[in-house]
Formats: sequence, structure tokens, C-alpha cells
Amino acid sequence: MSRRVHLLSALILVLCGARLVVHLTRPRADEVGQVLLRFDPSKVAAIELQRGADQLRLERRGEGWVVASHGGIPARAGLPDALLTRLRGWRIERVAGADPAKHAEWKVDPEHARQIRLRDGAGGLLAEVWAGRLTGVARDLLREQGFRVDTNKLGLFARVREGEVLTPRTVVVNDFVTQELEPVARSWFLRPLVRGERERVERLVVRRPGGRELTLLLRPQPRLAGDPRPVDGPRVYGALSSLFLLEALGPAPGAPPPGALQLELSVTGEAPQALRLWSTGERWFLAGEGFAVEVVAAEARRLDERLRAEGLLRREVVRQVAGGLRRVHWLREGVERSLIRRRGGYDLVTTGTARPLTCTPRAKAEGLQACEALCALEVSGWIEDAAEVRAALGDDPERLVVVGNGGREVLELGPASGGRRALRHEGSELGAWVDAGALERVYAALRALE
Repeated sequence: MSRRVHLLSALILVLCGARLVVHLTRPRADEVGQVLLRFDPSKVAAIELQRGADQLRLERRGEGWVVASHGGIPARAGLPDALLTRLRGWRIERVAGADPAKHAEWKVDPEHARQIRLRDGAGGLLAEVWAGRLTGVARDLLREQGFRVDTNKLGLFARVREGEVLTPRTVVVNDFVTQELEPVARSWFLRPLVRGERERVERLVVRRPGGRELTLLLRPQPRLAGDPRPVDGPRVYGALSSLFLLEALGPAPGAPPPGALQLELSVTGEAPQALRLWSTGERWFLAGEGFAVEVVAAEARRLDERLRAEGLLRREVVRQVAGGLRRVHWLREGVERSLIRRRGGYDLVTTGTARPLTCTPRAKAEGLQACEALCALEVSGWIEDAAEVRAALGDDPERLVVVGNGGREVLELGPASGGRRALRHEGSELGAWVDAGALERVYAALRALE
């Protein structure tokens, strides 16, 4: 009799356990489609993300958020609030099970789960959820399906805290993006580190200790305030792009040193921003209002180089591209040589005092080569004093006229002196120096077409 009682008791326990499993894993009509987490986003003062030993804490500060676990670096605008909105939208699609042995497979165990905790201003826990791996996609079938995935069938395994206990019960929620749930600080840091948009920059002031202050004005066209030297538009916007592309890696070890590069940025619709850029060894740092961070060294180094005067000034003698040139006229010692583009090639027309007019047809490649040599000429220095410009050009300067898609340019060329020659664009008081040997090679290329 005792043996029968024991067997019957064991059978009852097995049946009860099976019934419990069925109860926990069966999607109830009042549960499927229900919201997984219930909380008021306005009461969330901190968001904690953890996966294994990696942790990250976001805290609400005033109107925004900071990455409190990493030096209080400002967080990307809108990203923490977007995460809260996303968590509130999680709904139960089905119950996966309550067997703890399955937690590692579903990645909802302490070692693998993406643990998310929401806390109020007093540190109290408002909600906690552990997100696991994706479900709804079979890797062995991806190739057969041409790697097409039906996102409507995807979901995330998740466990949620109920009261004081993190329940072993695992559900599947309607989400399939996991990157924003990872405790990777760099992906949460503010980007860009400066406010506004590159296209709306009005002014940038650059101050280097012991150097010349540069005030770069962007409206209506890029130029240097109080400086007649021409700036190069693409280089200017390249420098601004480098500034807006600076990406934080972590907090800076200290305050900016006295020798840091000082920047003042004015953007339409934004308050002026004071920035400091400096380096220590191979590491680069940027400080601004409310932050001091280490930034990606390659982009910071590129910005430092581009913000030097020589990096902003236009260096090309001719302001057009070789393929767009239609005519080149060079008057030297009473002889004018004109390279004229025509359909399928070029004509070199030569004339002058006591010299008959000649026209020599040339192939397109030959004429283009001479134009490329001309457009490759670069300025080696600038002559800002008008009297010095006139003296360097002499009484009878050569004339070089270039006509192309970018308009008409007239250049005056002075005699060679010390391996260089002065030049000036017609209508400008600013002069420049160019390598005399480089000019002679261009002229020789033109003469070689005769």
C-alpha cells in the first residue's frame, strides 16, 4: 500500500509540473499583445545598461542626458529618450518558456543578457528587463531564401523583473535591433560635439599662442577678415567638416593647457561656442562648454593642419580645371601663342611682330597635357604690399590670359629673380610668388606644340 501511495504521489507531482510548464509557456489571450514594461518616461532619471562586466550609466541633466559612467560626457541628443520610447513599445508576442536551462541558449542569462535598468531620481528601480538573442530567423535557411528576412517574424527573447524577482519566465517581444542596447559608451557620446550645422557657420576665429589670429568669414563667400589673401572654398569647408566630424572616445584626463588651440565658432541660430583643441603625444583632446573629451586622433590632426593659414589659402595660380579651359593666350617678347580648344582637339595659333600667323592642329591629349601643366602651378608665397608688387612685376610684364568654364583670368608675370617670378591677377593689388622653373616648363610645353 505504501508503495502505491509513493508512486501515486510522484505521478501527481509530474502532472502538476507539466501543467505549470504549459501554463507558463502558453500565450494567454489577455497577455499576447500586452505591453511588457509599464513606466513613466518623465520619471526616469537614469538608464543603466550592462552586459557581462561592461556597464554604462546615463543620467538626466537639465534638458538633456550625460554618460555619467564616462566622465559626464553629453549624450547624443534624443537617443536616451528614443530608447525609453522604444522600451515602452515592447509588446509580448509569445511566451518562450520558463526553463532556466534554456536561458543560456536564449542569451537571457547573467553572462550574455543585455541588462537594462531604469531608475528614478532617488535611485529606486522603476523597471528592469534582460534582452537576449534574436529569434524568428534560421541561419541555415538564409541562403535558400536569398538572405531575405521577414522582419515581421523577428523578435527578441526577454525576461522582466516582477516585483523583487527577475522571473525565469522568458517571452518574445516585437523588436530585433540590439545595437542600442549594448553598453558601448562611444555610441552614446554626443555627435557632433559642436552645435549647429556646418552649412550654417557664419564665422570661425582661430587663435594660436604666438601666432597670427585668423578670422574666417563664411558669408557671402569664404574670406579672411582684414586679409587680402584668397581662401580656397573646398579647403575651408573641408576644415569645417573635420570640426563637425570630431568624435569623442572618452573623457579627457584634465583641463586644456595654456598652449591649446583656441576656436570661436558662430553658427546661425546658436550661441557662440568657445572650443579648445590640444594634443599630448599621439592623443588629441577637445574641450567646450560642459565637456572635455579625447577625440579620434586622425581627424583632430587633420583639423589642426587645415586651420593653419597655409591650409586655408588658395594655392593654385589658375582658378579653373584643365578640362574646362577653352583658350590660353601667352604674350611674351612680342610673340603671342594661343591654345584654342576645338571639337576633337586643339589648335595652336602663333602670331607676333614681323611673324606670320600660323595654326597648328594638335590632338586632344597633347593640348590637354599643356593645360594640365598650367593648372598645376601653385603659389609659393604672397606679396601683400602694393608697391612691392609693382616693383616685382617690372615695367613690361608678360600677360597670360586663360578663358574657360570658370570665366576669364588675366595674369601679369614679372621677370625671374632668385628662382621665382611675381604674378598678379588683373584688378587685384595682391601679388604672389611662383617658381620660375615651373613657369618655364609650362611655357616650354606650349612651345612644343608648334
